[in-house]
Amino acid sequence: MMIAITLDEEPYTQTRSSLDDGQRTAARDLEEGRHHTLALKQRITESTWTTNPIT
Repeated sequence: MMIAITLDEEPYTQTRSSLDDGQRTAARDLEEGRHHTLALKQRITESTWTTNPIT
């Protein structure tokens, strides 16, 4: 979560929400064989993390 301390308030809130609530969604997606993507945008920078199920 090191990157979160450098974020503005809105992207930080989105990140915390994803970590707190989104993990269930990510786990369900992976269990159902789908990838899960988290994208954070701040000013001109966008970071995207994608997880893929192992088959």
